[in-house]
Amino acid sequence: MEILIRLLLGFVGVLAHCMKNFDSLKKDAKAIKIQFSIREYLESDWLSISFSVIAVLIWPFLFEEATAKYPQLESIVRWSFLGVGALGSYIIQAFLGKGRSAIRAIANEKAETLDNIVKFADGDPIPPKGPKGTV
Repeated sequence: MEILIRLLLGFVGVLAHCMKNFDSLKKDAKAIKIQFSIREYLESDWLSISFSVIAVLIWPFLFEEATAKYPQLESIVRWSFLGVGALGSYIIQAFLGKGRSAIRAIANEKAETLDNIVKFADGDPIPPKGPKGTV
């Protein structure tokens, strides 16, 4: 039963990070006026989320080896599962997550489109404004 509690804590850590990450991505998408749903998040980051879950499933074996060498770690076993779930998810999604890069690509595309629209008739870009709104 204890192993189920530990795994559940690990999965809660993964879920907590995924919810925080989705909220952050949704705010980024809202800033550039695009819709971003939980479905799109799961589709774009499924691989990193899967690896996060796998990390939680592997942790019992690694933690057992660590406690064999350092028995005092046994006192933080539940916290370690929560940490592996949340921090492991953070690290894995930082490297493998695609949601943020997809949103940034759309933002860059929109910025480039606006840059191409905002030009003088002869093709020169509008010069930056000087102090107090002077050109």
